[in-house]
Amino acid sequence: MNATVACRNPISTTDISWKKVSMACFLGALLLSPASNARAQSNEPALKISGTNGNITVSWPAAFYYSALAGTLDEPSPSASWFWVSTATPMFSLYNLTSFVPTNLYNAPVTATVLANECQFTLPVTNAQQYFKLMPMRQIPLFQFFIFYDGLLEFSTAATLNINGTVHANGPIYTGSGSPLTFYDTVTTAANFSSPLYFGSTNWVYTGTFLGNPATVTNTLPLRPDVGTDDLHAIIDMPPPGEDPESQLGSQRYYNKAAIILLVNNSTATVIIKSSPTDISPVNIVAFTYGTNSPFLRNTFPFLSITNLFNDRRESWNTFGFMKTNRLTQIDIGLYNQWLLTNSAVNAKFPPFFDSWPNILYVADNRTTSSNSFYSVRLTNGVAIPTNGNTGFTLATRNPLYVWGDYNCPPEFAGTTNTSGIQPASLVCDAITILSTNWSDPKSFGSYGSQPPASSTAVNAAIITGNTPSTGITTSTFSGGIHNLVRLLENWTAKVNTLNGSIVCLYKSGVATNKFIWPGTTYNPPTRLYNFDQNFKDLTKLPPGTPLVGTIGN
Repeated sequence: MNATVACRNPISTTDISWKKVSMACFLGALLLSPASNARAQSNEPALKISGTNGNITVSWPAAFYYSALAGTLDEPSPSASWFWVSTATPMFSLYNLTSFVPTNLYNAPVTATVLANECQFTLPVTNAQQYFKLMPMRQIPLFQFFIFYDGLLEFSTAATLNINGTVHANGPIYTGSGSPLTFYDTVTTAANFSSPLYFGSTNWVYTGTFLGNPATVTNTLPLRPDVGTDDLHAIIDMPPPGEDPESQLGSQRYYNKAAIILLVNNSTATVIIKSSPTDISPVNIVAFTYGTNSPFLRNTFPFLSITNLFNDRRESWNTFGFMKTNRLTQIDIGLYNQWLLTNSAVNAKFPPFFDSWPNILYVADNRTTSSNSFYSVRLTNGVAIPTNGNTGFTLATRNPLYVWGDYNCPPEFAGTTNTSGIQPASLVCDAITILSTNWSDPKSFGSYGSQPPASSTAVNAAIITGNTPSTGITTSTFSGGIHNLVRLLENWTAKVNTLNGSIVCLYKSGVATNKFIWPGTTYNPPTRLYNFDQNFKDLTKLPPGTPLVGTIGN
């Protein structure tokens, strides 16, 4: 994607004019076209350059919105010193322009504008020769987006939503809603925007108010993690035997990123402690459970319970119409933090006051499923998460994840958008459900009305999860939209569900696969206070293991 244009001869700024100056010698002032001798390759954008009054304007298609204009005063070569000139997006990109090794941080100034489906940058002519090319932003930290979908992104049927961060979807974006829907930042899609009829019959009242600058950009290049596979669920799956942890896919798996791995099987619970993905001497701690919370399990891993169970109304029926019980690997985050601080094996791998921290926990409940049960992970007592030297904490699992009560939210911040004192955190899973503090496991097996009303609950974390995509716009084919990506199971009427972070849907759920069905009785909606955590604009405050995305293959 390196369409390069240049001028080799000095030009008097008083003579700079599109009409007067030859396209061959005006500082790259040539239009790349099939007739040009500086044409782009088949997958490259055409750079257009025009000039007047001592300035030149470099333009490129808005489809390359997630690219940066680079320049050099040297003859283009492997040793040329390229520098950022301009970009249309404020996203940071981890990229070394010269060596193409992502070791240095570069951030082009946000000086380009988007007009008439083009990105345009104007600069004065000050050099005798200069070369320009577009560089792909291939390593954008994923949590710089407030909402990111790898496929179709729907806002249909949502209550009032105020979206205060950047939004991107690699598929179409449906913006029809029955309540006000306002976007305060740029919304981009690799496809297009539309507002399908309300369940196929009625126009939506609100189709979105776009206040960003630019407001929207369509048909951009897709943004994806560079994992070498279309199945992005692989980043939360366990690696197959023999896979190189430093391979293209292996380096992106949370299993390999994690310093602590917890594996629950039918008769054992095992913790693996490793200082790096290639640690040749990891520590394995095994506790025999015999399927129970055995004394050995409680003594070895006091933060862990494997016998809790409840009924998830959305997932409670199998294809044969029988109830499925949700059986849990339950982790008390407060006790897990104490275990991290006091366990001798952890301290041996991560000595106190060193710069490395066990800030990613990977969990897999691998017990044998059946037609009437499935296995999930649940977090409790998570008001304060492990701080890990202020690097934060990430939990990733191949299973569905439930967060019970406030998470990463000191009481003084509950129900607010204030994240000034919050640790970086992310939750990565097959599907995610928030349970309020009032949730009752025993009452989940009764009728919907037997569950006590929810209490207001706050979660401060970036989320990567999956969904069961909609296959249509009818009540039996629609599967929820952005407001149902984070699942709920209670009567939240007159309560507030606060979520400060980033919301990412990268794949189809592989375990929690039942669709959201409306009308139905899965939950009554809360007031949603969803807010982009502005801390994530600071790369030093991103959650551990944050994936990178970019224009892969372009």
